[in-house]
Amino acid sequence: MEIDKARWLVSQSGQQKVSSMIGWLSEKLKIDVTNGNNGSRMGFWFGIMNLGMEIARKLRLKAARAAKLMEMASV
Repeated sequence: MEIDKARWLVSQSGQQKVSSMIGWLSEKLKIDVTNGNNGSRMGFWFGIMNLGMEIARKLRLKAARAAKLMEMASV
């Protein structure tokens, strides 16, 4: 019983830490992790997924810009 309680506490603590990190990263990167309807935070896993997708999108855009600059510089 105590082991189950300890595991539950650790998992809750871990989720809270990750949720805090999602909030911090989303503010730093100016990524919206709200559900759009009423501004409330998304579910835990959906927030992580959305943040990852947005980071990947921003990295792709930066790579495309860098490639274009390299192309322009070589002309």
